[in-house]
Amino acid sequence: VSTQSTWGVLAADNNMDEPRARCGWSCTWQFLVPVFWLTTIVVGCFAILPWGIVELRRAHEETHVQAWFVAGIFTCLAVPISFWDAAQHFRHWYNAPQQRLVIRILWMVPIYAVDSFFALRFVDANIYLDTARECYEAYVIYSFYAYLLTFLRERPDFDLQLTKRRNHPHMFPLCWKKPWRMGQEFLNGCTHGVISYVVLRPLMTIIAFICQLSGNYGDGQLDFRYAYPYIAIVNRLSQFWAMYCLILFYYAFKDDLKPMRPLPKFVAIKAVVFFSFWQSVLISFLFTVGLLEDDPTWSTYNKENVSLGIQDFLICIEMFIASIAHHF
Repeated sequence: VSTQSTWGVLAADNNMDEPRARCGWSCTWQFLVPVFWLTTIVVGCFAILPWGIVELRRAHEETHVQAWFVAGIFTCLAVPISFWDAAQHFRHWYNAPQQRLVIRILWMVPIYAVDSFFALRFVDANIYLDTARECYEAYVIYSFYAYLLTFLRERPDFDLQLTKRRNHPHMFPLCWKKPWRMGQEFLNGCTHGVISYVVLRPLMTIIAFICQLSGNYGDGQLDFRYAYPYIAIVNRLSQFWAMYCLILFYYAFKDDLKPMRPLPKFVAIKAVVFFSFWQSVLISFLFTVGLLEDDPTWSTYNKENVSLGIQDFLICIEMFIASIAHHF
């Protein structure tokens, strides 16, 4: 029996000798749950969702109410899929050090989806919810790095063999930089690069809260009279350095990590982190240049909040896609 997840390979080979006689209801359950969720997804996407939108439009509900409904449907579809994947790891608890980190990563989808839905629904709390969500993003990047390192250190001679390897050169755009000496210096450099984002992100969040309370934050506005562009630049530079160190670490130990198939896992995380950021930048830019304008039917939103609302709405939909990607 295997956890049916991109992150479930840990348990795949540890239970193969279980007698068939012990399967019983467990095998039936393993079959029925995916069928149930496939049916739920099909009904939700192709029946409930279109019907709800049509009924809301017939009732002349405002645009933001329709957005709440659509975002809520996708959130309700995404969260249980991630819960199921996490529950499968708890059920097949064969490698606690690694699976503990995997579960932290799997929580990214429900946290992003629920946080974005409430940020969309409660406009005044948007700044607090969105910044809290992005703090967990930093924690996920660190958890994935720790996951890779934990896998490598399952080999008793890993640290000893590490010192015998050739130095790994830096990559573009830092290929001019002197390589870190392979061994503890290399591990420390990668670890500090990832952890720096984990530390800096909450610090920037505190500064954003203070600026918001003083009326100088300008969330989502590319206006350098406000604090938002400067905080965004610092966050993205720190994020770039953390992701660079993570990629450098991956390429240095690519052959050693092959058994755990890290590339699809890394892409699943990177897609959420980077796509959500550049999506928010694009939406803010389109509003700044006037290609997008606030819709008067979003009566509870002002011009600034509409761009944030669109971002949160899209994240709710994207988390449904991410939950399926994590599962397979």
